[in-house]
Amino acid sequence: MFCKILNMWPYQSKCDLYLETGDECTSDYECKITDYCWYPDAASVISDAANKTLLKSYKKCMKKFSKADGTTFGWKQEKSKISIQDYIKNGLYCESGLAYNSANNTAKCTSTTQLTWDNKPTVYPYTCDPTVLSQ
Repeated sequence: MFCKILNMWPYQSKCDLYLETGDECTSDYECKITDYCWYPDAASVISDAANKTLLKSYKKCMKKFSKADGTTFGWKQEKSKISIQDYIKNGLYCESGLAYNSANNTAKCTSTTQLTWDNKPTVYPYTCDPTVLSQ
């Protein structure tokens, strides 16, 4: 159960059942523990790039770590520069936990078998600084 805040006076909260996978949501807290609240497709993330604002958007409860490589869904980042947090949040939908921004407002699930830096493979355990590959 989650606390649902009512949007009318006196703005009380009430306990409600978790939303089902595929239901529209506004927060991760509304979805089951196995789901998260995210953009199901590029059309669900409608933004004004010039003003950096969302014009209209919607999210759905989506099952975490459930989609194979190549699956596409909505990509959203918090700031103009992509951060590690953006990759983490967007990647929650993918089996691998890894997604990248493949097109405007579109994420694509992917996986990797090797990390490279400056065309040289890195060896596990990975060093903190990829420029120092000999350690």
